[in-house]
Amino acid sequence: MASRETILSRFLALAAEHPDGVKASALADALPSVSRPTINRWLAKAIEEGRLRRIGSGPATYYLPADADSQAAGDIESRAASGWAPAWSPAATRALAQLAKPLSSRPRSGYKSAFLGSYISNESSLLGKTLAARLDEMSRQSLEQEPAGTYLSRILEPLLIDMSWSSSKLEGNDYSLADTRELFARVYGNKAGGAPHDIDRDAIMLLNHKETIQFMAQTVPEFGLSIPIVFEMHRLLMSGLLANEDALGAIRRRVVTIGGTAYLPSQSPHFLQEHLQMIVEKGMLIDSPSEAAFFLWVNIPYLQPFEDGNKRMGRLLANVPLILRNHAPLSFIDVDTTVYSQAMLAVYESNDVSIARDLFAWAYARSTRHYAEVLATMPAPDVTIVRWRPQIKAAVNLVVASNLSAEDAVTTVLRDFHESHPESGATGPALHSRIVGLVNADLSRLEAFNASRYGLSPEAVERWKSARLNVSR
Repeated sequence: MASRETILSRFLALAAEHPDGVKASALADALPSVSRPTINRWLAKAIEEGRLRRIGSGPATYYLPADADSQAAGDIESRAASGWAPAWSPAATRALAQLAKPLSSRPRSGYKSAFLGSYISNESSLLGKTLAARLDEMSRQSLEQEPAGTYLSRILEPLLIDMSWSSSKLEGNDYSLADTRELFARVYGNKAGGAPHDIDRDAIMLLNHKETIQFMAQTVPEFGLSIPIVFEMHRLLMSGLLANEDALGAIRRRVVTIGGTAYLPSQSPHFLQEHLQMIVEKGMLIDSPSEAAFFLWVNIPYLQPFEDGNKRMGRLLANVPLILRNHAPLSFIDVDTTVYSQAMLAVYESNDVSIARDLFAWAYARSTRHYAEVLATMPAPDVTIVRWRPQIKAAVNLVVASNLSAEDAVTTVLRDFHESHPESGATGPALHSRIVGLVNADLSRLEAFNASRYGLSPEAVERWKSARLNVSR
């Protein structure tokens, strides 16, 4: 009987001849002394061990080495810089041809738990380990030793516009990029008058994206990703857009169908809750930021845990591991709506990630390049914020918890600091005044959802804000 090593050796030889994938039948033909059940068991075990990956389903199932990349990894940047769409791999080309068939000829499919269940963080790889490593290297910044979220904080303002607009555009939003800038300036700018009374759904979608990305920027660096944070993101993202308000930030309890696909998601709330928890847990264990981003991006919409907004949630959640490791964000700029839909449909119907993989690599390369250019035009980071961050947070806490002025709170915090660190020297008037200004800036942005950043409860922040409002009347 052929050993496992013999089967692997023959498989790798076939994979070299057929870079778009090897069928089980082809492997069986190449090993006539090995029974088909043995071949099938070996393939299943190799996938479980993360040595192979499966694409397609049924008669159109192919197998690839786990490290086989959909694009030549070293060529990612040049492809992204020169083209307005990915250069499709053979596997993606085959998946696109399958989707081009009439819907009636594509087999019905439900949620396959093995797509998530068989994935082992840091052993399995949806991107392929070589491609993931190349994307990590490409998107890595010189800030990995800085606190989580440092890179995001530097490019947050342009990202708020880019991500809000590009993600909304993928949902059919008609606002242009210029319209989006004007809307944000009107609602949030120095002369902001708030949201107009006749605001439409497209504007709500854009404003919700901005609020959700800001929430991510303020919350994820300190608390990572958890189910409560996922639910709060969904509540912010879909507020005012769902007829059923009970569905905001909650597991779906209604049957959903997805137009234009043979895929029918699971309809069990318990199943959805359980699998969403598994997605978050496995995603946060993945060491590679790019692999973790891709994992979240495809698994959230495939599960369809929410009544609506699942693809939007996938795009935003994909940025969480990138934020936590100070890698470049993924804003989906220039991604075509039809191509994006095809990438998702291939995952839905056959767990084929080949289109999604090519699209992700191309889009992330463009995004990384874009934000490197943005960062080059940004002013240098404020060293006062970095150096005095703990004291700023402590002063904000004192203002709210002890009803002090920002001036008195900073005086108290700095006095305590210098008493415990006499070697630090005195703080001059100019620096003292600068820290007071930073505390006041943080107080102006203080809300119930980011209260814990300053060691405060949401209730304490609400009471403080209400008291200030009463005093100003």
